[in-house]
Amino acid sequence: MLLFCIGFLALFFAGTTAATGQINRYYILFENIPDSFSDTITFKTFVIGKVISKELYEEGKYVRLTIEIRHKYQYLMQTNATFYFKEGKLICTTFIDEPGALVEPGGTLYGFENQPLLEVARAKYKAGKLYKDFKEWWREFIDKIR
Repeated sequence: MLLFCIGFLALFFAGTTAATGQINRYYILFENIPDSFSDTITFKTFVIGKVISKELYEEGKYVRLTIEIRHKYQYLMQTNATFYFKEGKLICTTFIDEPGALVEPGGTLYGFENQPLLEVARAKYKAGKLYKDFKEWWREFIDKIR
């Protein structure tokens, strides 16, 4: 009977933790990562989670980190979220200043080996967006003068 009670309590508390979603697991893909880094993940100096493991992914094309994000910071895991390493720390930030959709636990996000690579990617994205916006504006302008 005692074992039954202990087993029931263990299942109850395990179920409670899972049901409340205190920890949410995600994956981050990188082309490369630093040799060593802290296992904590920060966003604007707040610790929001930790790195659980790292592995080669897609036959060594990428490095995949498995991370756990605290439940109260899960809202940061959006399609516009990205990660980069700075001084041995893994930093979470937004890739673009546009709203993103929530990424469910188990989802994959993308990261950069360092901040300069992130800034280059941002610049390329913005240049591509500017070109697309200009192209649309030009078409509308030409249509108006015809």
